[in-house]
Amino acid sequence: METSLVFATEAKQLSMRFNQRVRSDFGLELRGWGLLNTGSGAFAYKASLLKTLELGAVSAKAGAAGTTPLTLAAGVTLSSASREEPVLCASARKTIALLEGDSTLLTAKALAEYEPSSKRLARRASLRLSRKFLNLTERQDIKITGGVDVDLTKPSPAPVPYLRVRENNVGVAYKGRRWMVTYDL
Repeated sequence: METSLVFATEAKQLSMRFNQRVRSDFGLELRGWGLLNTGSGAFAYKASLLKTLELGAVSAKAGAAGTTPLTLAAGVTLSSASREEPVLCASARKTIALLEGDSTLLTAKALAEYEPSSKRLARRASLRLSRKFLNLTERQDIKITGGVDVDLTKPSPAPVPYLRVRENNVGVAYKGRRWMVTYDL
């Protein structure tokens, strides 16, 4: 389980974030995410059970080290935001190595969620570029990620840019006029 401390400047409170992903040999994936606000005690969560399918083989040549096949997933999600009613979801993800090795990656994602009770369909897409600098100094690795998220459900979708900089266990992110600092435990 991945655990981190999160300080968001908007709420000005410290939270603890939990992430876990478990995959089976049969293409089933269980994802869990939680956020515990240490000030108020509020707990937000999201859990998904998905069937994943990878399409296309990845080339064995050196330039494709970070490239992944197109991954499609469909399943059901429960979250604190959906009032514990099941939400049907489908997603697609593709990562391409732009340079030799896996230090510079371009990732495209799309997600659709359908709430049967309200008949609401939410659609989101994102595109991100990430660059890793391993061993920048003797004990320092840096990862810089920039991209855009688009909520396609809105009448006039506008891209929301973001930027993340990580140094080993510490990260700083800026998205939608909000800053966030994370520390991985």
